[in-house]
Amino acid sequence: MDDDDVVIIGAGICGLATAIALHKKGIKCVVMEMSESLRNVTGAAIGIRPNGWRALDQLGVAEILRRAAIPLKRERDISLDGGRKTEISLINWDGETRCLRRRDLIDTLYAALPPTTIKFGQAT
Repeated sequence: MDDDDVVIIGAGICGLATAIALHKKGIKCVVMEMSESLRNVTGAAIGIRPNGWRALDQLGVAEILRRAAIPLKRERDISLDGGRKTEISLINWDGETRCLRRRDLIDTLYAALPPTTIKFGQAT
């Protein structure tokens, strides 16, 4: 590793996305991950709002993820203080809101990186 390389700690969603962005700009980076493999088995689903899709478009992975994502038609909020329920339609809403498996997001981000970018089993 050269003195001007960037070191990213953690191969989670943010670490992988940051590494892709730097790679696209021609900046060398390495991701140090304490685990021996990707941590892609925890968490069930993640909702991505329009701004998130714009970011994924910039990273070049949005079209792959759109194929695996489910468009959301409405959102339901339940207040923990009193149980008041609110439902909001997302149809005709400005932008796309989709739900996808967290594993699909992690795996797609990982696949977009050069194979030697992530160093597994590296304690910080």
